[in-house]
Amino acid sequence: MRGRSKLRAKASRFAAYGAFVAETVGGPLATSTAALSALTFLLVLAFPPAGGPVSGLPVLLFLTSMGYSVVALAGASAMVSDLKGPAQVFLSQPISRTAYALAWLSALLASALATFSAFLLSFAVIDPILLRAVDAALAAAWLLDAAILALALLAAAVLARRAAVLVALWAAMTFGSTFLLALPSERLRRAVAVARPLYGALSGWGAAGGPPLAESALLAAALALLLYWLARARLEV
Repeated sequence: MRGRSKLRAKASRFAAYGAFVAETVGGPLATSTAALSALTFLLVLAFPPAGGPVSGLPVLLFLTSMGYSVVALAGASAMVSDLKGPAQVFLSQPISRTAYALAWLSALLASALATFSAFLLSFAVIDPILLRAVDAALAAAWLLDAAILALALLAAAVLARRAAVLVALWAAMTFGSTFLLALPSERLRRAVAVARPLYGALSGWGAAGGPPLAESALLAAALALLLYWLARARLEV
């Protein structure tokens, strides 16, 4: 019974802070999702009829990824601001350091799912047959890409606690990856394709065997463990 009471108390504290985090990033998320959904809908209207080549699909995937990356950056920046003030109120309750980090991660991953769902919904509204163009590998690449970006930004937020560091990391992962994929080094291109699986998939790298999604999943798991360790080591209670 005592164990259940402690579990309920922890769940209640996590829910309370999770609600605060959702409110903090809810505005940018709702705005971004609505804008991306409208843009996607308009672009899908310009597609060839169902059954023809969906030539604009890479552009759509890249634009939705860019839109989500801005939301992720805004969310991680909000976490930095929170760590400088309001977070101390929650951490002194106490809410566990890992639950604090998990609340922010959950919010950013939920925003990724919402953005990608809006993308798929636009296809379904125009013509469900268009959904066939988004195969499982592309969907996995998009979602893994979003997860890796969110995890990297949150880890940097906990470690550095400076918005400028987050912007530099975001720019490097967003624009630097595109530049590195154009270089002739196969090892470097593979590393970029692992760190940004959507970029690797859209660039055609590894077309014969597909993008290295298993390695990207391992990277996401490693970043999750890093965030867990940083939360325990760097956050005050």
